[in-house]
Order: sequence, then C-alpha cells, then structure tokens
Amino acid sequence: IRESDGQRFLQLAFRHLPSYFSFLAFQVFLGFGDETQGDVLNNFPEGSMEANVARGLLAITMIFTYPMELFVGRHVLVDLFHNGNIDCPVGRQRMTLGLYFSTLIPALFFDDLGHVLSITGAVGGSCLAYIGPGLVYIGVNSKLFLKWSDDLISSCHRKPLWWYTFGFPIWCTIAERARSGLDERLAVKTFAQIDLEESSEMAQPTPYDFLVALSFMLFGVIAMFAGVGTNIYVLINPND
Repeated sequence: IRESDGQRFLQLAFRHLPSYFSFLAFQVFLGFGDETQGDVLNNFPEGSMEANVARGLLAITMIFTYPMELFVGRHVLVDLFHNGNIDCPVGRQRMTLGLYFSTLIPALFFDDLGHVLSITGAVGGSCLAYIGPGLVYIGVNSKLFLKWSDDLISSCHRKPLWWYTFGFPIWCTIAERARSGLDERLAVKTFAQIDLEESSEMAQPTPYDFLVALSFMLFGVIAMFAGVGTNIYVLINPND
C-alpha cells in the first residue's frame, strides 16, 4: 500500500467505523431491548450454532491480538522501573508473564465483566482525571510546593493534625522525589542549564493552584476507594 493510499484508508476507516458499530449496536438493541446483556452472545439460546461460531471467531481473534494489549502496560512498567531499558530478555519475559497472569486470574474468577469494567473504571478514571494531573502539577513545581508546605507549618512547634489528615507527608515525599528526578535530568541536559521554576517567562504557581491540585488528588483518592469499595460490597452481598 502506498503512503497516500494508507492515509486514505485510515481516514475512511475512522470516518465509517463508528457509524458501522453504532448501526450494529442499534440492531442488537432492537432485537433484545432492555434484556441486552454486556456480552450480547449470551442473549442467544444455548446451543445456538450462530452464537457458538461467533464465540469461536472471537476466541481466535483474542488469541492473536491479546499479546498486543500487554505492550502498552509493559512499556509503562519499563519506563517506571527500568528507565526505558528493556534489553534484558529475562526482565521482559517476567513483566510479560506478570501482566498476563494479572489479567488472567480476574478473568477466571469473575463471571460478570461489569464488575471488572467498573473496578477498572474507578481506578483508571480516578487516576487519569484527578490523581494524575495533581501529581504532575506538584512534580513539575516540586521546589515551590515544598517551600509552600514548609511555610504552612513554619509557625507551628509541631506538625498539626490537618497535616496528616490531608496527606501532606505523602505529597511532600512525592515532591521530594520529583525534585531529585528533575535535578538529575536537568544536570544531563548541558545545552539548557536553566532553572525552569525561576524563569520569568513562566507563570509562578500560587497557593490557590496548589490547593486545587491537592483537592483534585484527594477527591480522586476518595472516588477510587468509593468505587472499588462499592463493587466489593455488591460482590459480597449480591442480594442487597
């Protein structure tokens, strides 16, 4: 496929695939109505040849595409724990097997994917929408955040109760590690020996900005535990 043809194919695919899948979903809903299950194949009668053929094709598809699903997770783990170095085949194999079994074991125990998707959504959504952005903001402005945190308790003889209630020991530890990481990375970049946080061209964060970041992270932690706890309660007490 020539490059122009490939780009045209991708444009057509992204343009028409959403309409195609929406049309299929609408047809399924017309056929089964409010009784439509998460796995639409379960709506067909037991022993249905059409449903069994579809299950077989789906299984074949998952066998050949499942390893690709682990690539992104393994890449993130390599960046987090090995600084992007994945040359060691033993480490790569261990990570791949760890990710494989971490997804296989829940699949063996859960009959309803709704709980799996709900727990995954609670953890992933809270981290991506609230906890992650707050941590990134504190990490980028780690020096100023640590200075602001020290100013909050500078007049106190000992750390007050709210310091621990709002998780300041955790946030300060993260900021300390972020500051060390930034200093190491900036030390390597000899072509740009500048202090990003003291640059006059950048807007300096205010105490209000740090409070917003902290509120995001606290809300994300509460939402994550509430979502996971609710799902666990429903699993333990299905009749309530």
